[in-house]
Amino acid sequence: MNKLIVLFLIGFISHSSVQAQFGYGKLEDVQQIQKVPLLVVLLSSNEKKVKKLSKKKNGNLEQYLADIDSYNTAVKNAFQNSWNFSTDIKYITSEELKEYNSKQNKDKYAYFRQLIDVGDIGNVFDHKGAITTYNYAIYLTGKRKPVYSHMYSTILPNEADFKLISQQIQGYLKARESLKTKEKSRKEILAEIKANAPLLKQKTLLIEEENLSKSVLQSIGELYKYPYKIVSRDEIDQAIISDAKDMAYLRIIPVGQVSENSGILKISNLIFMQYVINAENGEYLAYVTPSPLRLPGLAGALLNDNNDKMKKNDLLEIIEAIENGETQKF
Repeated sequence: MNKLIVLFLIGFISHSSVQAQFGYGKLEDVQQIQKVPLLVVLLSSNEKKVKKLSKKKNGNLEQYLADIDSYNTAVKNAFQNSWNFSTDIKYITSEELKEYNSKQNKDKYAYFRQLIDVGDIGNVFDHKGAITTYNYAIYLTGKRKPVYSHMYSTILPNEADFKLISQQIQGYLKARESLKTKEKSRKEILAEIKANAPLLKQKTLLIEEENLSKSVLQSIGELYKYPYKIVSRDEIDQAIISDAKDMAYLRIIPVGQVSENSGILKISNLIFMQYVINAENGEYLAYVTPSPLRLPGLAGALLNDNNDKMKKNDLLEIIEAIENGETQKF
């Protein structure tokens, strides 16, 4: 079970804004999700878009329909094989969701869906960022705010991506429940997190080359004394899908968007967390946050240091966590 709750809190200053992912739900909402059926909302083709694409014989219509089919197959497979927070899952279309998501059905169902927040470059008075972002959120029917929303880096997750998203949502729900109800206090959960990193001594850490800076590529063999492999994304995906017991992997995930308005245009960038994740169960073994914000010049600082690649200091932090049994403190 993923017991880590990372609270990445960034305030507003001058004309800068930050959009980040958080858990929104009350404890009773989390507990309700566990009791009711989960509706997984599939993608559907847009009639107007199909009509427009069908006028041209360039393969775009076929690709559009194939992407929808790929998304739906991936999310079905992932949730069938990984969702265990509740027992009943049903797959529905966005049109069917309108029928379920009514005042009469308030709290009778939970539902999972993709949210696309289209970036807005032109409106300098709007806090919306300039970059389009993709979130995967869980709600209770009849309520507007999600119980939890997980930002991710792609509009078309594959089965491994969806399995990771499912694991992280469930990790939040289970940790949220444990904090406020029964067996474990926040202090106890944090103590367990500190004990996770040394598990990497017995696991092979899988890393994509594109996630590493040049300095890490040049020094990882000298610095990282535990098993590791630089591999393709496909190999990491297979480890996730197969619940590989002897493997962990690095995944760099966006957690928010920082924007600054110059008065003429809007500048935005995504900010990232670096997670080392147990392939067997999706549990965090270690993590690295972006460097502390330097103010003023919030957006400028993050545009230069948004943690989208592992740098040498990031690697050293992971190594220290493994050796000392501690992840980065809050």
